[in-house]
Amino acid sequence: MFNKAISITTINEFTLKKKNLFIVTNPMQFLNACESQYFFKTKNNILVFLFFKGHNQSEELLKNKDLFPYTQLIILDTRDTRNTISENITLIKILQKYSYEKVFMGYFSLNMRRYLCNINYEDFFYLMMGHIQLLCIVSYIILTIIMHLVCYIFLN
Repeated sequence: MFNKAISITTINEFTLKKKNLFIVTNPMQFLNACESQYFFKTKNNILVFLFFKGHNQSEELLKNKDLFPYTQLIILDTRDTRNTISENITLIKILQKYSYEKVFMGYFSLNMRRYLCNINYEDFFYLMMGHIQLLCIVSYIILTIIMHLVCYIFLN
């Protein structure tokens, strides 16, 4: 039925309500997904773990998966797969079965945009990775200091 790289675990029966989708690829995104779920108090959550070649964080995500209140867990592991395109198409077909109230996604790559373009959703939220937020804050602080120095020099 499904490709070897995709596994699905359903905890409870879904209700007819819309679902909420969380797609994560690393532990920082998973932490942000947990915080987002807590903040929005979402129910009927589908949690998707994507494991790609070159990333070795699957054990940490799988070990901590019970921290997130999901009703369905989907794991796409393409690390040992040659044909990742067919695996992605299979995942898109699985995700298209539902309508989503909120979609939370980290790492906004071409692959992720494919998922987003092929599902029906109301709201989209980007899960920041942490280092990007830190870089933005540091840049803002540096620019603010430079602006204050320039104003001080030219106004005095």
